[in-house]
Amino acid sequence: MRTKNIIFFCGTIFSTIILASVSYALTFGDSNFGYNNYPSHSCNKPRTKPHKPYRITQQIEIDQYNQQVSRYNQEIEEYFNCIDSYVEAAKNDMDRIRDKANEAISEARRL
Repeated sequence: MRTKNIIFFCGTIFSTIILASVSYALTFGDSNFGYNNYPSHSCNKPRTKPHKPYRITQQIEIDQYNQQVSRYNQEIEEYFNCIDSYVEAAKNDMDRIRDKANEAISEARRL
């Protein structure tokens, strides 16, 4: 009988250690958490697409249009990079929430 109690006790300790180690996983990276609620992204949308001129008669018109397209493409790239950063931080936040939930579950199971 004593041997069964020791085996049960060792199994319980081992299970507790495993659950505790799983519950303390760390999440690194940026976060979007605010004080009151989860914020929307603050990325600046690009200006409207440049409109191709109906008729181009001079080189300067071509150059101006190409500059507008280049500027728009740069704004699009910056916008997408900003959105990617926001989404990555949101994923980190979800991981942190999941870690805390798992930690609470492990704590409750130890009782």
